Amino acid sequence: MEPALTPRPSSRQMLEAGFLATKVRSHEFVKARGWEKHDTAPSLCLALASEVGELADLVAWKSPGGPIKDLPSLRDSIAQELADVIIILLRFAALYDVDLSRPLIYIHKHQINI
Repeated sequence: MEPALTPRPSSRQMLEAGFLATKVRSHEFVKARGWEKHDTAPSLCLALASEVGELADLVAWKSPGGPIKDLPSLRDSIAQELADVIIILLRFAALYDVDLSRPLIYIHKHQINI
């Protein structure tokens, strides 16, 4: 008798699991350092703007009109800045109990923008 195959998680399940794991780790990191008092909308918005600015600094003027893949030497730095942006964005979403892993949020926002 062959062992039963475990179904592979869907892309959505993997996205949700990744967001949840990042959210939990971020919360634990902040709590361990007593930084919860800094999790306010203004401070997190400023932190988010700062991290997006750092990302922009990495690519500004380096690939005018060209894709980032043309800058392989920056790939690790870009990944690190994107991670910072995601972590802060998740902390901000947690303030308002917004679950960014839910695909309906993206669909709704896209429909608003059309």
